[in-house]
Amino acid sequence: MLQAHDANRLNPIVNGPAGELSDAPIDRAYDFFARGLEHLMTEELEDLLSIVLVRMMAVWVVLEDNDNAHRVFQTLNAGGKPLRQADLVRNYFFLLLGDAGDDFYHSHWQLLEADLPAKELEEYFVAWTITQGHTGAKQSLFRYFQSDLSSTEEDASAVLAYGAF
Repeated sequence: MLQAHDANRLNPIVNGPAGELSDAPIDRAYDFFARGLEHLMTEELEDLLSIVLVRMMAVWVVLEDNDNAHRVFQTLNAGGKPLRQADLVRNYFFLLLGDAGDDFYHSHWQLLEADLPAKELEEYFVAWTITQGHTGAKQSLFRYFQSDLSSTEEDASAVLAYGAF
């Protein structure tokens, strides 16, 4: 699930027209590529598209009911750009919530994202976990939530109640 501010910007870019661009990272990325491609001729664009389609790799991971999607994601992401602790916590909540994730997003998480930029969201989690007896180390936020929720991983209603910080 995309963060609301990303989804709000990505949908017009993908579905067109992009509209007025902001200083958001997704808009800057779109503008960078649009300016880089606007001078290319049709044949050059077709060649570029062919190269992208031939060389781009996509991974489709099929999980069984008893597979832990979050642990698979952690393994796949291990060699990539490290995610922020807040991103890991977010992904973990949505994994545990399953179908209830959309409701949780709209009732809780979206409000957090609207009020707090990503860096401040991590600081909020640090402060909150300190009130719960955690040491407050930013680099261990995800491990704290994972440990704290381990006994309720299979109970979406308990995870919802926990996530109502």
